[in-house]
Amino acid sequence: VGSYLHSGRFSGPFMTGWLAELAAQSPIGSDAPRQCIAGVLDWVADLDAAGYDDLFRYESTLNLLAPTARHTLACFYDLALLPAAEIVNVMRAHPRLVVSGQVWESPFYDVEELRPLPLPGPGAAGGPG
Repeated sequence: VGSYLHSGRFSGPFMTGWLAELAAQSPIGSDAPRQCIAGVLDWVADLDAAGYDDLFRYESTLNLLAPTARHTLACFYDLALLPAAEIVNVMRAHPRLVVSGQVWESPFYDVEELRPLPLPGPGAAGGPG
């Protein structure tokens, strides 16, 4: 939660900057160490509509960052905490879903509907440090 809510609220641009920095340190084809980056989103129940929109845009942006790095990214949601419309947005932002231990292609994922945040340039500040 400290990373996601470092300033007391969720910031998609902050998290995008941090993950872009991690991706740049371990690009595809490099010998840099791999990491499994787990996003545990058990704090989302308190978001308002603007917060959910920021979260969807951030999650959309991960689809641009993931293929550039050696890291594995996984997002963990407690679906019982989300309104139904936001559950659909989670499925829209992720190409693959794990439900009850089985991997599924998301029937709602459409790259044309994603609204990613701008990616920061090299050396941009960001991250929980």
